[in-house]
Amino acid sequence: MYFSKYSRRTAHLLVLAFLLGIAVSCQKDHLSGGADSKKTGTELPESAAIAISYDVIVSTFLIPENPDDAELLSPGERALASPIVEGSRVKQFINRDGTIDGEIQRMDLEGMPSYPEPRIGGPVMPKKYQPQRIVIEGGASTSFNAEDEIISHCFQGAETAMYFQRIADELSEGTMLSGEEFDYMIEGFDEAGFEVSVNSQDNNIVELVHEFEDARRTVFYLDKVQQRIRARAHYDAEGQLETLSEYVFEPGEPAVLTAHRFVTFYDAPRNGVRMGVWKTAQFRNFELEKNL
Repeated sequence: MYFSKYSRRTAHLLVLAFLLGIAVSCQKDHLSGGADSKKTGTELPESAAIAISYDVIVSTFLIPENPDDAELLSPGERALASPIVEGSRVKQFINRDGTIDGEIQRMDLEGMPSYPEPRIGGPVMPKKYQPQRIVIEGGASTSFNAEDEIISHCFQGAETAMYFQRIADELSEGTMLSGEEFDYMIEGFDEAGFEVSVNSQDNNIVELVHEFEDARRTVFYLDKVQQRIRARAHYDAEGQLETLSEYVFEPGEPAVLTAHRFVTFYDAPRNGVRMGVWKTAQFRNFELEKNL
């Protein structure tokens, strides 16, 4: 086969670069608005390969998987359907070793919806303990309140910090592969034990299924045109959907992430209703700088 001229190590590198989305490209930078990238205004340290900054509006809400089950919910559970909306200005360095450092600054952004503060599902802790700024550095996450006082510090990464680390992987550019390289990458997944098939509703989507020994499985939906993972779904051993991530990209070479949706499901202990915790993110004012 014509793929034989590529080594197995090359295949592994191509797969890694694609999945992480942090490979440095020699192409032009792209913004969500389609214009050339601007400087982030932050001096790049030598250890960093890429610096990105952006504004993001994240909405979190709780609703039943089956809308007909809404009548089974208590008034308190229904109130949680009102989104909790947070705006942030994010600056991140993607280091050459694959780690991510950065800062997340909470702030009100233009266009954010406003909900009454004293409501179920709203902030429950005093403002002096609410994180207003999060700094991620050297694998540690430090949270500061509005007075810039440290309110928490951990080395495992807070949930918010980890969420933005995953988003950074998708916002940074990856290298566009040639058709031959892309086909070889897909063959590499097949040889690695993934079940590979073309989506029945969209011929441009390749489904990559990895099944675990305990019958759990993860499905990646790979866009052949944009060369991006458009969605990933994880199912339990009984075949029930546990988590789903979906990504919206602006077309281009390479495509740029403009929105993200994540949902995780669980059975409510009180009434057994299957609920979904949804988190949606909209990105804008994206800027990127490279240290080649």
